Amino acid sequence: MALNSYWRTSLAVFALTAIVLFWVCANLLTLNPDEGIYLDGALRVMNGQAPYRDFFVHTGPGTYWLYASVFRVFGPSLVVARLPLICEVAAITAAVFLLTANLATYTFGLATTVVFFAAQTRDLGMLALNHRWDSSALGFLAVVPAYAALRSGSRLMMFASGMLAAAAAWCTPTLGIVALGIALWIAVSPGLRKLLLPFLSGMAAVSAVCVSILAAEQAIKPMLEHFLWTSSNYSAANRVPYGWAGTGYGEIGSGLGIVGWVLYSALLGVVAAPAVLPILTWLAWAIYFAIRRRVEQPILFLILCSGALVASTYPRWDIGHLLYVAPISYVLAAAFLHRSLPAKTLPPLFCLTMFVAIFVWTPGVAGLSGVRRVTTSAGVVRVKPEDEKLLHMILGRVRPGDSLFVFPYFPTMYFLTHGVNPTRFSYLQPGLMTPEDEAIALQELQGHPPQWVFYDYVRPEEYLKHWPSSDPSRLRLNSIEEFLSARYHPLEKLSHRLGDFSLLERGSP
Repeated sequence: MALNSYWRTSLAVFALTAIVLFWVCANLLTLNPDEGIYLDGALRVMNGQAPYRDFFVHTGPGTYWLYASVFRVFGPSLVVARLPLICEVAAITAAVFLLTANLATYTFGLATTVVFFAAQTRDLGMLALNHRWDSSALGFLAVVPAYAALRSGSRLMMFASGMLAAAAAWCTPTLGIVALGIALWIAVSPGLRKLLLPFLSGMAAVSAVCVSILAAEQAIKPMLEHFLWTSSNYSAANRVPYGWAGTGYGEIGSGLGIVGWVLYSALLGVVAAPAVLPILTWLAWAIYFAIRRRVEQPILFLILCSGALVASTYPRWDIGHLLYVAPISYVLAAAFLHRSLPAKTLPPLFCLTMFVAIFVWTPGVAGLSGVRRVTTSAGVVRVKPEDEKLLHMILGRVRPGDSLFVFPYFPTMYFLTHGVNPTRFSYLQPGLMTPEDEAIALQELQGHPPQWVFYDYVRPEEYLKHWPSSDPSRLRLNSIEEFLSARYHPLEKLSHRLGDFSLLERGSP
């Protein structure tokens, strides 16, 4: 059945998902450290700075342009910043329904959508701005019109796919592998080669706009230099084994009884799904095709795109990054189950999956009952009680426009205070930044010493916990540490679940 047969339900899924997410996370501040990189960068772009030329960027410019655009239209607040993210997740969810319903049945599509949404949004801390959300959403959404075009021969659909695929790559360059996969599929399929030009034209249209912006900002050469920096330095600190999930899961389950372990195992299964599901679906379909001695071209195309999406997360293909590219695996798994299971097993399967969905999603929402409202320069935000003290420590003193340096890694505070960073770095990650980066930051600090410093003392073992491939000998930016200790004194300190924070003021106590 054609994809457009389900467009009304797809719109309903999109709208309902967006409403639920707006209620849950529109102004929920979970203090995700990475989110601040893009919030601060978007503020800089809104205020006239250019990525690469004026501030450090380790990925593509698309995310910064996207959020700066919505800030210019609606104003820079957390609610406004979350709107694109909410629309992305809602569009992904609608696309999961659309593809699954087409490959299986309407009911199967709805059931898969509920399970996917619960698993994908169970960790509210992950519902934060990130170039990976933007690029992975665009990459997956590029697959949907490509799939439709491959079945209908629509040049317009393939043009749309090319635009989405290019936009994904301009947010995260490694997502270009999805565009490459789609183009190769078209090129090697004799009956589909007429669709290659529309696809490439869509990519060219978006890329022309992006290159024009960079040229107008004189940022093409700086962008290429930053890409060289990323290729030389990013992998060293961010390389992790496939499916890496950090540590501590055994300790959490050590005191549980039998029932507790059953429920905890179900939760661990959901946690591990982004890494396990792709491998299982590829193997399952390979066996299915071998037994039937017949390959279904639409399924094979989706498997190719699934592999490309997973590969795009390398070298940091941990559970968190694999979560962003998980949607297509749910579609493939649902389609396989529909073809493989007897019809009489479907009702109990639906009941089981609904239970799992409710089980994994409700704890996060239940935790919202204790959140507090805090007024910031980014609007009113909701925070957990233990985070309220941390915000008040800095919001009580730092005013919009004050010179502020956040060190080493908590740039969300720039956005919440609208403090002005005297350096080109939204964050300085020991083990990732080079000695040259450290020297540039120190020079900028010496030239314009900030009035305030929001300092987080991070122990080396904490860096290695999150970035296990970091060079242990580079986990301190000593020259900046010495600059701060010589010129600043602490006004307030706070031990927090995310670290030991201090607010420092310039001058002698």
